[in-house]
Amino acid sequence: MTPNNGLIVMSIMFFVFAVVFGLVLWADVALAAKIGFFALGFGSGVTAGQWLARRSA
Repeated sequence: MTPNNGLIVMSIMFFVFAVVFGLVLWADVALAAKIGFFALGFGSGVTAGQWLARRSA
């Protein structure tokens, strides 16, 4: 897998995890908190994806 594909896959994976986690486990949490945690998770996923892509390149 090329580094760019790895970054895309990692970002999509974190996106899916954030959506599923938000829908299943956090039904009673405010929308603003869900958006904040999603942004944090997505940002972490992009950062981790870039780090893994650079490390494996």
